[in-house]
Amino acid sequence: VTQSEVRRLFFALWPDPALRDRLADLQQRIAPGVGRGVDSENLPITLLFLGATPIDRLYCIEDGLAAAAVPAFSMRLDQLGYWRTPQALWAGSRLTPPPLSALVHHLREVAVHCGCKIERDPLKPTLHSGARFAKRRAIYPPWRRFPGR
Repeated sequence: VTQSEVRRLFFALWPDPALRDRLADLQQRIAPGVGRGVDSENLPITLLFLGATPIDRLYCIEDGLAAAAVPAFSMRLDQLGYWRTPQALWAGSRLTPPPLSALVHHLREVAVHCGCKIERDPLKPTLHSGARFAKRRAIYPPWRRFPGR
């Protein structure tokens, strides 16, 4: 398989422009000048990360996704965290709505059926990439308390 026959794939929800703007504002208040902020147009809520996937699996994935039916739901982004690898700050939800859990379960089944390797399934939009923090605690804004603090 050549590089041109492979794509880095992930399943994601795309927040509306108002939420993306709020997330972009949050990343500036939390860690101004730390790492490189993610452009507000590129703040998806990643559901499942497949990573490098051969293009020939796309047809199988598309067929599996055609069967997905998810009712409308709401989700509250109420926590922040940090992944050491890939050195990224994230925002996420402590509670996953049942329809979203069902969707992620379906996505996992499709990916496994199609022979994809699942790298991670964070359910979190990444705010900063390449950010380095001396202490985990440094990522939490002083005006808000989050779990684990």
